[in-house]
Amino acid sequence: MAITYEIKKLLGGSSDERLEIIEKRTRERLLLILGSDLKEVPPELEYVVLDVSLKRFNRIGSRRHAVLLTRRIKHDLFRI
Repeated sequence: MAITYEIKKLLGGSSDERLEIIEKRTRERLLLILGSDLKEVPPELEYVVLDVSLKRFNRIGSRRHAVLLTRRIKHDLFRI
């Protein structure tokens, strides 16, 4: 159920909720890639978390904007 909750928040949550989930997932993935017994991302790799999180946030935001714009265009076309 946690994955479903996170997907819903990524697609329809507030900016803060989306950022929280993106950062959490980015940290988990980076720790997996590092492949050690680390519990936290080392301070010298925090920039990776920031850069990846920002790019993912912007990508999700642009997709949401495109969907909303498409809906608005369809609504305006059917109104004519």
